[in-house]
Amino acid sequence: MMGKRAIILNTLIIFAFVVIVIRLADIMIFNHQRFLERAKRQQISVQEIHVRRGTIFDRKGREMAVNLELESIYGDPEMMDSPEKTANLLAHLTGRSERAIYRKLSSDGRFVWIERKLHPGIAEKIKSLRLKGVGFIQEAKRFYPKGSLASHIIGSVNIDNKGIEGIELQYDRFIRSSPGGKVLFKRDATGKRLSEGIDIEQRGNNIVLTIDEGLQAIVEAELNKAMSEWKAKAA
Repeated sequence: MMGKRAIILNTLIIFAFVVIVIRLADIMIFNHQRFLERAKRQQISVQEIHVRRGTIFDRKGREMAVNLELESIYGDPEMMDSPEKTANLLAHLTGRSERAIYRKLSSDGRFVWIERKLHPGIAEKIKSLRLKGVGFIQEAKRFYPKGSLASHIIGSVNIDNKGIEGIELQYDRFIRSSPGGKVLFKRDATGKRLSEGIDIEQRGNNIVLTIDEGLQAIVEAELNKAMSEWKAKAA
């Protein structure tokens, strides 16, 4: 009886050993390149270096266009445990369509934008959920501290901080400088990004205008007054 048990036990051990050897051969020899590429995709991510636009000043050095640092959220579909649950939670907090978010989180690839340049309060609420596969990137949002003052001169930018009107457009390549390129980041087993200390920002050139904030405010106020008084279409 003991002899049969020993034979069965030895057979099971040999069988398990053979299975392990075959699996190792599959990983290390036959499909080595495929698993290597998969490991690289999981451990290394590529992020573009963000170029912050330079500040626009009036002739006395008063700020007319600056940057606000806000956080954007992205998803890594491969790291998601439950895209449905994640989409539901994010939809409630961001006000976006749950179906649209789920479609993004169910796509192929390792990076999808979920929401750009969030309100700080919303960003903190999402962070507190610690959702797996959801990450944060700081981005600059263009802000004009004087409101609409000289807006027809200063212009505006789009969601990617590229100039589309006025000075922002005319001198876009100087204010934005050149693209910063890309940085490779390693991730640990949980997907958390390592090497957080790397500076991935570059800043464009500042511009000093010849206009004076105070005089511009007076001129615009008088023009608005005249337009209202004479029912003018433009001034």
